Parts: sequence; C-alpha cells; structure tokens
Amino acid sequence: MHAPRRAIAAALVSLFAAHGAAFAQDFDELNTCLSGKLVDFTHNHGGDCRIWSPALAMRRDLYVYLPPGYRPDRTYPLLIWLHGFGGDERQFLRQVVVALDRAIIAGDMPPIIAAAPDGSVPRGWRPWCPGSWYINSSQGAWEDYITQDVVGFLESRFPIRSGRDAHVLAGWSMGGFGSYNIGMKHPDLFRSLVGIYANLNLRYVDCDGHWGTDFDPQRTAWLTDLKWRYILGAYPRYGFPVNAGTVFFPAWGRGRQAIERMSQENPVELLDRRDVRPGQYELFVAYGGKDEYNVDAQIDSFLYRAHQKAIDVWVRYNPEGHHATEYVNECMPDVLHALGDRLRRLLPDLEPGPEAVASRPWSVVGGP
Repeated sequence: MHAPRRAIAAALVSLFAAHGAAFAQDFDELNTCLSGKLVDFTHNHGGDCRIWSPALAMRRDLYVYLPPGYRPDRTYPLLIWLHGFGGDERQFLRQVVVALDRAIIAGDMPPIIAAAPDGSVPRGWRPWCPGSWYINSSQGAWEDYITQDVVGFLESRFPIRSGRDAHVLAGWSMGGFGSYNIGMKHPDLFRSLVGIYANLNLRYVDCDGHWGTDFDPQRTAWLTDLKWRYILGAYPRYGFPVNAGTVFFPAWGRGRQAIERMSQENPVELLDRRDVRPGQYELFVAYGGKDEYNVDAQIDSFLYRAHQKAIDVWVRYNPEGHHATEYVNECMPDVLHALGDRLRRLLPDLEPGPEAVASRPWSVVGGP
C-alpha cells in the first residue's frame, strides 16, 4: 500500500476506534442514569455479545432493558422496539429507554422487559443502514428473525410473561410499519401494537397519483407503480431528497411485483386481509402534521379505515410534529402512559411497580 493510502487507512481506523470508545463510554454513562438496567448483546461497546439468528444465518445486535427492582423469580410483560429506516438498535437508546425508565418509576408503566433488535441490512460501504422493513424478502427472513429468533432468545434468557396480552410490539417509522405488519400477522404473539410516525399505508396516493397530498377519503387511490425517481420526502435535518428506489427497491423489488408484495403486507390493507376485529388488538398511534414523508396522510387513511370497521385506536397527534427523533422523544411519555393503563387493564394481576428510587449504577459487560 502506498504511503498516502496507509495514512488514510490509519486515520480511518483511528476515527472509528475513537467513535467506538466514545459510544461505549456513553452507554456506561447512560446505564448509571437509569434506575433499571441496560444489557448489552451487541458489538457496539468493545466486545462482541451479539445473538445468533438462525433465520438470517448471522449474528445480530440486541439491547435488553430490565426494569428497576428486576427479579428473575417473577415474570414481566415484554415490549419489543423496532427502529426506523436508516438506523439500527441504537435508536432505542436515543428514543425510548430513558422515557421508559422514567415511566416505570413514575408508575405510568408497569415494570416491563424491553428489547431492541437490529433490523438493518448489512450495508458494506453505504452511508446509511438499508432497511429490512422487517419482512421476509430477498434480503433475508427478517420477519422470522423477530418472531422466532428474538422472541425465542428473550423467552429463553429472561422471565417473560406468557400470553399475547403481555406482549407489545412497538416502533417508529419503518419500525412502526413492522409492529403493525408483524402484529397483525401473528395475533398469537402480540396484543398491543404501537406505531410512532409509522408507515401504515405504503400505497397511499391521491386520485392524481401524488404522494404528498393531505388525506381526503373522496380523493384517495392506491399506488399502482413503483419507480426509482419518486421522491418520498426530504431528510428532516439536512433536506436531502429521499427517493422511492433507495427506500423500497431492496426489500420490496420493482414494478408490479413490488406493488403486489406491498399490498399483501400493507397495514391498512391487512385490516381487511386479516379480518381484524374490534377489540382484537390494542392499537396506539402517535404522529405529527408536518411529517417530511407525508406519513401523516398514511396514518389518516389507516385511521379512517379502522373507524369504518369500528376498531378503536388510541391517537396522539401533534400538528407541529416532524419526522425526527426529537418528536419521538416528545410523544413517548404520553404513549407510555396510555400503554401502561391498557396493560394494567389486560393484566390486572400485575405486581405494582417500584416506588421512586434513586438512580444506581450497574456494571454491564454482556448478558446477565
């Protein structure tokens, strides 16, 4: 290797090593601020603690949160959090875990075990994490990874309460799509489904074929073609345009094949395809009116169809909400409060949560 290339390679190695060390330190600092405990099954913090996925034939990252006062001799409800497109399991640390920890301490949520798997496709040199959409596709059996590998691992290692009433599937954006899609296809596993700024109608267009218009039940149609050039929106922070080919082609395919697959998996269409009945699920939606990808119109169309079927959906709407982490953080306390109320109604024998306690440090080096 030429000297300039060696220098560049050495600089990149140093940069990534420094980033890894900083993230490991941040993880430890975060854990000391929690009353519960984050358990590391990742390769993000110096070691490799990843779990094995038979469905994907690879090792995968996973974070697990244990509530304050955790005892292995009692059972806990389970919440699985699915991250959004372009991210990975680390979104859980930025968006969920602090709010969840505080909600349990405040008594808004019962003590619960939460897990955050990595649903991003291995990316090579791409600058983003390609999204799996949590479906079984040419990119891998991602639905099986969640329903078999992740659930199976958690049930084998932690005292998870059995029964669908005790199981929550939640996520934001692509992860919200995944929670509704997987939940409605696996009613034996999950009762409560949570979608934060969630893609609940991937085929939303108006009758003129436009993606970015407000929902109007008199002017709504179905997407019938999928072309690379379609611009879905702009990345909120930097305003970069995001096109359909980048977001959809790898997982869904192209042309009519992609549209047919989307129709089979689309949450709003699953309401009818799966004959979802009133009371079958506890459904939660939080979203905003200034979504950069027009996800608000997708959710409006889902809520409209749910209302037609007399299906109750808890809704938290922020007219100023954008498609960004800060707005996930903004809505999470209300979502967790509502979810906690519903879990206590479903599981009236749940043990009471802990009294408010001071934060205490935990030593986290891998699985418990």
